[in-house]
Amino acid sequence: MSDGPGRHDRQGSTPPPGYRPPRPPAEAGPAQPAPQPEPTSPASPQAAAPGADPLAGAAPGPEEYARQQQAAAADSQKPGRQKSPVPSFLKAVRPHHVLGLVLSHLTFYLTLLLLSVVTVIGLIAGVALEAEAAGAPGEFTQVADELELGGALAALTLPFQLVGVWLFGQLRFTVDVPADYQQFLGSSTMEFLRVFAPNLLVVLLATVLAVWAGRMWARRFPGAGLSDLPWSARLLLGTAVSLLSALLTLLVTFALAFRTSFTEGGETVRMVAGAAGAALFFGALALFLLITVLLCASPALLSRARGAADSVLPSASRMPRVLTVHAVVIGVPVLAYATIMMALEVGAVGPLSFLFWASTVAVSGFVLLNAGALTAAMGTTGFGGGLAESETLYLWTTGLRWWEVTLAVILGLVALGLASLTWAVVRRPAATGVQKVLSWLTLPVLYGVTGAVLTVFGQLRIDFDAGGFTGGGGTFGPAWWTFLILLLVGVVIELLARFAFGPAAKRLPRPLRRLLGGRAAAAV
Repeated sequence: MSDGPGRHDRQGSTPPPGYRPPRPPAEAGPAQPAPQPEPTSPASPQAAAPGADPLAGAAPGPEEYARQQQAAAADSQKPGRQKSPVPSFLKAVRPHHVLGLVLSHLTFYLTLLLLSVVTVIGLIAGVALEAEAAGAPGEFTQVADELELGGALAALTLPFQLVGVWLFGQLRFTVDVPADYQQFLGSSTMEFLRVFAPNLLVVLLATVLAVWAGRMWARRFPGAGLSDLPWSARLLLGTAVSLLSALLTLLVTFALAFRTSFTEGGETVRMVAGAAGAALFFGALALFLLITVLLCASPALLSRARGAADSVLPSASRMPRVLTVHAVVIGVPVLAYATIMMALEVGAVGPLSFLFWASTVAVSGFVLLNAGALTAAMGTTGFGGGLAESETLYLWTTGLRWWEVTLAVILGLVALGLASLTWAVVRRPAATGVQKVLSWLTLPVLYGVTGAVLTVFGQLRIDFDAGGFTGGGGTFGPAWWTFLILLLVGVVIELLARFAFGPAAKRLPRPLRRLLGGRAAAAV
């Protein structure tokens, strides 16, 4: 009997049309749990997302992750999705980082500008008071009135030029050459006066205020300040902002140069007084970079820098405390005495122009009271022959009276003793034999460097040119061997600190130790 067509189809050797045998399970180890709420078989087509490997489970393996990254990179190269032009190390820079640098640089410049405005107002007011007291305008007052130096134009432009001079620029006075003399001189303009008179005191004050303002701003963003950026970002950002600040300083000084005109022999002559130039640009750039470095350096970097300096010259990082005490003990009485004497001998213009001459007097007093010397030189050239004069001034040859010299010597000795006591408080004992030898060089070397800095930036130079008929110039400032004198002063302080004030420093009360050496010294 036949089984019938149905049974033949179920048990026959030929599968029916459309039949597909079941797929054997993969031997790839235990499958990862699928994220679906209901488990599915690894072999089921519904267990894998479209385009994914059904044998790899729900979590992508290393090969799948690499393929995804390659796909993302290829996708970013499409015309609609261009790669960001910002380098990766700059992506951490935020607006408050830029604003912090701009705020510190602006504080620096505005401090100088405010002090220069006070100085110009003091000069103008002092001259006016002296002219009124004399009953008639003096020679300088007549020239100032003719050139409109006492008007609103001077009050607007001269402070910016004074800032340029304080930032190591050179103030140049140029005038138009009359037509009758242009062929003789070979030029239509003549630079008849040039002044170089940097002001170390106001620059130091402005730098301290700028760093303080930048750090106060950084405290508003804990953990995200300038010092937390990658070093490459700090380098690029700090350099760019400093260059821009120096360039803006140069442009402002040039745009606001003092320009006026006067009549001479029936011909109008124009005069320009400005401090813009290469010296101003590089001087401002150096100071802006210094502020930037102090703000961008992390505490760890500063600590390493101090450690590196102390490894070469033991306790070198504590030497500024000694120099500060030494300079303040000399500078404050010298400036107070100079102000009183100028008020008595020169009049109101002396005290009112304090910021104009204070830096020169402070530097000169520090050098003289440390047994140094000043050099005053003047020379002229012209048709009548050349003349050159130079004089070396010591404390006892400056024209001071005997009691003034005596008080100056006593003040210098007191300052030397307090500096030695401060060094005995703050210096750390050397750990190794090499450092014990190097510790004798710390103060002499650093005091010698200080003398070189005062010699270079403590000079006052004036050059003049009267149209080729005569010319010349003069200089006044520390003598060239000042660095040697201060090097010897460093040796004396080292000896006094070791053998005279060493035992006394250990018995000082804690408040006095804190006053001389700060918290670190008070804790020793």
